Amino acid sequence: MTEKKARNRRDPVARQRKVVERRVQNALTTVFDPATPKIDLFNMGMIYAIDVADAGVVTIDLAFSSPGHPGNLELPKRVADTVRELEGVSDCRIRIVSDPPWGLERVSDYARIHLSVVGADD
Repeated sequence: MTEKKARNRRDPVARQRKVVERRVQNALTTVFDPATPKIDLFNMGMIYAIDVADAGVVTIDLAFSSPGHPGNLELPKRVADTVRELEGVSDCRIRIVSDPPWGLERVSDYARIHLSVVGADD
């Protein structure tokens, strides 16, 4: 076992952060990209980072799959509202990121299979 894992097992705060991070990841599988409404943000690879601070403040780095899509205007609010409902979360802040730019290489295998079934290509 690595030293970091051993330290996290003994540290209840670090353990709680990991629990909240997993809740956030699961919740983000219920929020869909307006440009590809059949695939959730997490599997689309649009979530670049999730940071959980001690006070339950979650910061999410979010990239858009198609920067000019008009549905993007509501996406950060939907993400934040979804995450704020979770146990252990006191607030959620969204940072829009574009570096590196989102690309199909970020899409999960699950999403790739789904996209190929519905007819989208790489």
